[in-house]
Amino acid sequence: MRLLIITSSFHPVIGGAETYAYEVARAMAELGHAVTVATDVPPGGHAGVPVIDDPPGVHVERLDGHRLLLADPSKIYWEQMAFGVLPELGAVVERAHPDVVLTNSLDTAALGKTVASTRAFPGWQPSTSRPRSANRWAWAG
Repeated sequence: MRLLIITSSFHPVIGGAETYAYEVARAMAELGHAVTVATDVPPGGHAGVPVIDDPPGVHVERLDGHRLLLADPSKIYWEQMAFGVLPELGAVVERAHPDVVLTNSLDTAALGKTVASTRAFPGWQPSTSRPRSANRWAWAG
């Protein structure tokens, strides 16, 4: 299985969401799954630079291109925070070809939903059987 974990921050940042993502990534890689983590660069870090003690067997992609958009005064700051990462994340998705996408916070839920809606995950489709359910996913199998 190919797993993509989308998390707003990751090791070496310490916190509950970061620890959860780290432990899931580590455990799934130990079980032989291909694991990619898409996350922001840590404070003082740079994209493409490995961090000491990342989980073995886990490919961590630290994204920072969206930060340039935050400096552009013609951009709406909130929109760039929420959606400026999509081009970089799209490239990660193309490289990882995930079978499963895991998000671990409200910050990343919309990004995970966007990824899921653009990929043909077997058995999943938008649910239309309930009122106001356009944003829900239901098992189709």
